[in-house]
Amino acid sequence: VTIQVPASSMTDIATNNNTVSNTLSVTYDALPPTITPVTINSNNINPQFATTGDTITLVYTVDTVPTTNTVTIGTLPADTLNCLPAGGPAPIVCTATLLVGAVSPINGVVPFEIMVTAPGPVSQTTVSTSDGSSVTIDRTLPVVTITSPTNGSTIGMLFTLTGTCESGLPVVISGSNFTPNPTTVSCVAGTYSAPLTATGNPSVSVTQTDLAGNVAIPATGSYVLVTALPV
Repeated sequence: VTIQVPASSMTDIATNNNTVSNTLSVTYDALPPTITPVTINSNNINPQFATTGDTITLVYTVDTVPTTNTVTIGTLPADTLNCLPAGGPAPIVCTATLLVGAVSPINGVVPFEIMVTAPGPVSQTTVSTSDGSSVTIDRTLPVVTITSPTNGSTIGMLFTLTGTCESGLPVVISGSNFTPNPTTVSCVAGTYSAPLTATGNPSVSVTQTDLAGNVAIPATGSYVLVTALPV
C-alpha cells in the first residue's frame, strides 16, 4: 500500500502550504507462512518406534521469521524448541523434542501440531510430515511362554521345546545343557517350535524383543534327562 502527499496539498490555519512531498509505502503480506519440509523420528534403535525414555524429535523449516511458534507432540507441549538462525534471516530450521514418559504420550502413532504465526498477522498449522515419516510409541512387552515340555518333567536326549509368542518376532532360546545354545526360531501364528538336543539336565530361557526394543519377561524351564538303559 502506497500513500503519497504531494507539495502544496495541505494548508494550515495560517494558510501555509506544505512545501515537501512525502510518500509512505507499507507492504502487507497476506500469505501464510510455509512449513516444509517436516520430519519426525526418535532416538530408538528403530527410529520409527519409541518407548519410555526415548526422545522424539520433530524438525521443520519455515520460510519466514515467525512472531509466534508453538509445537505439541503427542498432545503435549514440546520439551524444547530451538530455531536457527535465531531471529532470521529466513528460512529458519526448527527442532522440537519430547521425552517419552512412562504413561504419556499414549501408545500408538504420535500426533503433532506445528503452529506458526508471521507478521500480518497470518498463521499456518501443520499436522503431517512431508516425507511420510512417523513415530509409534510402544511400551507393551511381548509375551512368550513354554507349553511343552512342562517345567520339571523328564525328557529324552532329543526333545522339542514349544510355546506361544508374538508373531513376526524371533524367539531366542538360551540356557545350559542343550544344543544348539543359544538358538533362534521364528514365531508363526503365535507359536514356536525348537528341536533341541540335551547334553545333561537342560535349563532353558525363552524371550523376544519387539521393534521398539521392549524385551519379554523370559519364560523358563528345567528338565531331567532320562536316557534308556542298555539292553
